[in-house]
Amino acid sequence: MNYFRFFFLGSIFILFFSCGQSGKKENKTSEKIIGREYTGEVTEEDLIHSPYTNSWFTSGKENYQTHQPSLEIIKENIHNFKLEVFMGTWCPDSQAEMPRFFKILEEVNFDKDNLVVYALDENKTSKEKFEKGKNITNVPTIIFYKDGKEVNRFVEYPRESLARDMAKIVSGQPYKHIYK
Repeated sequence: MNYFRFFFLGSIFILFFSCGQSGKKENKTSEKIIGREYTGEVTEEDLIHSPYTNSWFTSGKENYQTHQPSLEIIKENIHNFKLEVFMGTWCPDSQAEMPRFFKILEEVNFDKDNLVVYALDENKTSKEKFEKGKNITNVPTIIFYKDGKEVNRFVEYPRESLARDMAKIVSGQPYKHIYK
């Protein structure tokens, strides 16, 4: 009889606490705190939902007016590219350009499966060494790959504007980033 009571109460205990947990939907994106010291892979959702980055990311994206002629060129040409981005959440240039970058990608319906974004620390490094062998000297750096080979890169700030610079890169026009 005591065994039955112990089993019954134990079952109720497990059921009660497991039901409380089953109602919670795990959302790792919104729980990731992307702050000054964070390094690693990030998504646009991470930047939107992190309290540290949301203050500059959301308003920067909403307030950016994309250069429409450049946007058309990008839209026609970017779908053959894979993009790798290195940024710093602490960096004013990343804070200015990354919201614009994501707005451009959204407006051209870029497949985000062809995009990877890494946050680096102030030494332009990550714990995982994603930047190793990539010659990352300034952030943001956006590397454009086509057929597995680097075609060009945008580094730190634009020559004209991010949209105009990206349009030149993806359309094959001559383009040298600001440090070349």
